[in-house]
Amino acid sequence: MKFFILATCLLALAAGDVSHLPLEVLEEHQGYGYDYPKPVVPFVITTTTEPPPPPPTYLPPKPVPTYLPPPPPTTTTTTTTTTTPPPPPPPPPTY
Repeated sequence: MKFFILATCLLALAAGDVSHLPLEVLEEHQGYGYDYPKPVVPFVITTTTEPPPPPPTYLPPKPVPTYLPPPPPTTTTTTTTTTTPPPPPPPPPTY
């Protein structure tokens, strides 16, 4: 597996773009590689359209006052609980 990975990496390294090397075979091509011709006409973008008008500002409607009835009165009740003491333990047996 390691050999396969190493062989793949070496093959990728050998098959890389080598058009910049001064070999006779690579110099015979036209318009290939890193030697692209310079553009004749400069690239200028002309503005032919006007920007769109700004969008209208949104004003939300004023809230309508609504009547809310008062909350119902709350009553509190208190409860008392009494606890009875536990019964005394039985006396220990005598022998």
